[in-house]
Amino acid sequence: MNRFPNFRLALPVALGLAVPAAAQSTWYVAADADPAIATGSQSEPFRSIQLAIDVAAPGDTIRLAAGVYDQSNISLQKGLTIAGAGMGQTVIDTGFMGRAIEVGGATVGFTIRDLEIRGCRDSGGAFGGGMSIRGETDGALEHVRFADNEADGAAAGLVVRGGSSTPTQLTIDGCEFIHNRSVAGGGRGAAISVMFNAANVVVRNCLFDGNSASAGFAAMFYTQNDQNVEIVNCTVVNHPATANAYDSLIYIGFGTASISNCVFADNLAIGLSHSTSSTATIDHSALATGMTTNFTDAGGNLEGAVEFVDAPNGDYRLRNGALGFDAGDAANAAMNGITEDIAGNPRVRFATIDMGAYETELGGFDTIIAGCAGSNAIVPQLQPVGGMPSVAGTAFELADLQPMAFAWVALGFTSAGPNGLDLGSYGAPGCFLLPDQPLLAPVATDASGIGQTAVLGFGNDPMFAGVPILVQGLALDIGANQLGFAFSDGCRAVLGY
Repeated sequence: MNRFPNFRLALPVALGLAVPAAAQSTWYVAADADPAIATGSQSEPFRSIQLAIDVAAPGDTIRLAAGVYDQSNISLQKGLTIAGAGMGQTVIDTGFMGRAIEVGGATVGFTIRDLEIRGCRDSGGAFGGGMSIRGETDGALEHVRFADNEADGAAAGLVVRGGSSTPTQLTIDGCEFIHNRSVAGGGRGAAISVMFNAANVVVRNCLFDGNSASAGFAAMFYTQNDQNVEIVNCTVVNHPATANAYDSLIYIGFGTASISNCVFADNLAIGLSHSTSSTATIDHSALATGMTTNFTDAGGNLEGAVEFVDAPNGDYRLRNGALGFDAGDAANAAMNGITEDIAGNPRVRFATIDMGAYETELGGFDTIIAGCAGSNAIVPQLQPVGGMPSVAGTAFELADLQPMAFAWVALGFTSAGPNGLDLGSYGAPGCFLLPDQPLLAPVATDASGIGQTAVLGFGNDPMFAGVPILVQGLALDIGANQLGFAFSDGCRAVLGY
């Protein structure tokens, strides 16, 4: 479908002849490119993804510009990097007329990243509506979203069909599987199925949301034969019930499986099960009340209600103090190479890693610029009251001021420069004001030179979570300088939730 001619390159490629331009190592593709003048350069990109693959040599990179690519059954059988502009930006959508990509053969060293596969479908009992990976392959999927794909058989999102002589090796990192549907009676593993032959699969930092195998089983994940699977720091939500008696989210048929640091919440498919021909463990995971599992409990698991920052709007960060917050196994995550969450934020904000795909923003407070002293030769001290700043409300305290001084805390979202506004020309050499066009919150100072603002509320609104605010204290002090003010350090306050 939609194979576009290229008058400079298509004939030589078809005849297996060398193409001089193939010396380049990065190839460009754009959904709206003119195929008549395409060379695969940045200025003359291909329109066909398949043509770029055919021309590229192992080790090359193919860059897909933002856009919607109505191209199906793309075959990748060499070790290339295919990189889009980001999930939601670069989209392969076949209009339910075939799968998007098949990776096959002994394809070693491939990476597919930063794109979205949606609206794809296999039919006639085939497997892998969005993507199929088969044979003795070795590679990675990074930040790929599989959304709204369908399959008559298994794996509406992704199927991995292991190698017969050498196990398939696959890492799935930072990916999203959303509303994929296995629709026929044999449908299973709606998001991911690992089938047939040997495979070693690691799934980490992934979101599984609302996938369904309504006429089959294993709405999220299914394995069939000699496979080894690790599922680490994933968030699993909103899966409907399946027809299978286990109402299974995950079913492990053969091989081994381990689940660690995961969050399961708001699912109607409630079972994590494995057959007697397999072994499976679960540790340091948050399980919603009522879930069932015959996995071996390897410790650190929690059961109860899971609270997210804003689940109705797709914000699946754990609320501060919620079940699974600061309760994961950091050693396991580190062993699996996890240093960031699915959104690219650093892991371990507090004592240890959070369960799930997202690391909760605890709030933070750090110094950006140094303050300048008052007439007492001491720089005023600024700090949040009662812990880290929060969207629920935060007060700030100023100390080391003159007794009963008039003082304020200045707040703003931007700065006039890296060091703020230089106040030297205003009579305060060495002093800087960090927030630009600040709001001023008054400070009531007592006889000991200490005071605090009222609680500054942010409506407990999750949209402010993680937002940085620039803050700085200033106090009227006639003897400090010609301007008559002393300034605390200029700080950045990050709002937690």
